[in-house]
Amino acid sequence: MYGSDPTIRGTNAPSQGTYTYTVDSQNPSHATIGYSAPNPGLPELYFTATNSGVGASPVQFYIDGPPIFTLYPNQLTNGNCNFSNRSVLPSGGTSILGFVVQSGGPRWVLLRAVGASLSSFGVTSVVTSPSLTLYNSSQAVIGASSVWSADPNLVGGYQKIFSIVGAFPLSTGSDEGVLLVPLNPGAYTAAFTAGGTGTILCEAYVLPF
Repeated sequence: MYGSDPTIRGTNAPSQGTYTYTVDSQNPSHATIGYSAPNPGLPELYFTATNSGVGASPVQFYIDGPPIFTLYPNQLTNGNCNFSNRSVLPSGGTSILGFVVQSGGPRWVLLRAVGASLSSFGVTSVVTSPSLTLYNSSQAVIGASSVWSADPNLVGGYQKIFSIVGAFPLSTGSDEGVLLVPLNPGAYTAAFTAGGTGTILCEAYVLPF
């Protein structure tokens, strides 16, 4: 769970005890690693990346430089996939996209109703105010999109997620709808709606965790 040889550089690893880690469910780029032993000494270390980092509050320790760790979250990484559907819709029109999540547990899924950003690819007459509603196999509503750029506090997070899944960036300040949601294994249907007539791109990305 950690990758430092204390005789060379890094942490003063004890000879016995148990290491555990917790990945922040709200921010997968943050994690805390803890140590359980009769006399733990330095019981907790905090990291700002899921695969590496340096010691930080509440405690830190190093011999001749910052401790170096490698963190391997214990979660399924079955690969990611994505699919999309491009349609031309009238005002108020709907396009349906169905998909199935196959996994041993919940998977994060990103859905995007893209309109304005298509203009950067030479697409003319794109929809305005595209949105989506997500249904489970019982046709119960389990989520709905929000305008991705509406909350400045979320824009940076969305941009990071877009990068992780390999999705092209959305135009700054655009009115396009986005939904990021954890889904249990099963069949789902997303209904994409056009606020105004034009071309819409309906996207779904199943993340690798």
